[in-house]
Amino acid sequence: MRTMTSSVSPKGQVTIPIEIRKELGLGPKDRVRFTRDEHGIHIEKAESVLDKYFGIAPALDPPKTWKEIEETVRDEVARRYAEEAATWEE
Repeated sequence: MRTMTSSVSPKGQVTIPIEIRKELGLGPKDRVRFTRDEHGIHIEKAESVLDKYFGIAPALDPPKTWKEIEETVRDEVARRYAEEAATWEE
C-alpha cells in the first residue's frame, strides 16, 4: 500500500494524485463518489447520467435532418394534446 497526501483548499477542494486519477480513469469534468463505511472512506468514479444513457437509443436509419426531427416532435406533441383534449369533452 502506498500513501499519498494532498492539501485541502479554502473551498474544501483536494487535488487527486495523478496515479489515482489514472487508476480510476478520471479526467477533467468527471464526477467522483465518496462512500464512508466501517472500513473508511472510499472514492470511485461516478457514472454521469450522459454516460449511463449514451447509446441506449439506436441511431436513426436512415439519418434524419434537423427539420425532419422538428416536424416529428411537433406532430407528436400535437397528437398528445389532441388525445388530452378528447378527454376534456367526456
